[in-house]
Amino acid sequence: MFKPVLCLLVCSYSLVLGLVANAAPATATPMVHDAWVRATPPGVTTAAIYMVLHNPAATPVTLRQASSPLARQLELHTTTTDAQGVSRMAALTTGLLVPAGAHVALAPGGHHVMVYGLQAPLVSGQELPLRLEFDQGPAITTRVKIMPPDYWPATAPTPAHHHHH
Repeated sequence: MFKPVLCLLVCSYSLVLGLVANAAPATATPMVHDAWVRATPPGVTTAAIYMVLHNPAATPVTLRQASSPLARQLELHTTTTDAQGVSRMAALTTGLLVPAGAHVALAPGGHHVMVYGLQAPLVSGQELPLRLEFDQGPAITTRVKIMPPDYWPATAPTPAHHHHH
C-alpha cells in the first residue's frame, strides 16, 4: 500500500514541476533570430535590417528603439501596399509589439529596421552590431549578418518583377 501512495506523490510532484518549468516566465528577455542586412555599394548610406523577434515571456513587449555604432540613426518601419499595388514605407512611431509567447518577423515587404547614415559600406560576410531596446527589461545587443546584395531569404515571398513593354 505504501509504494502506490509514494509513487502517486512523486509522480504528481514531478508533473507539477514539469508544468511550472514549461510555463512562460513573466519577465523573460526577448530573443533575436536570423538577423540579416544586405551589403551596400559605396556611396549608399541606407539599408534595411530583417530578423525574427521571439518573446518567450507571458506578457507582451514592445520594441521601442534600435541603434548601431556604425550608423547615424535607426528607425522601426513597416511597408504597406495599397489597393493599386503601390508600396509605402512608414515609421512605427509607437514601436513594434511582440505578443506574449510569439514570434514577429521583420522581413522584406513588411516590418524592418531602417538604417540611415551608414559610416561605411556594409560588406558581405561581415557583421553589423545592433542594440534593441524594449519597453520592459534589458536592451539586447546582437550582431547582424551582412549578406550579398542580391540575397533573398527562402522564407520570404519572392519580389514582384514588373516588366515594361
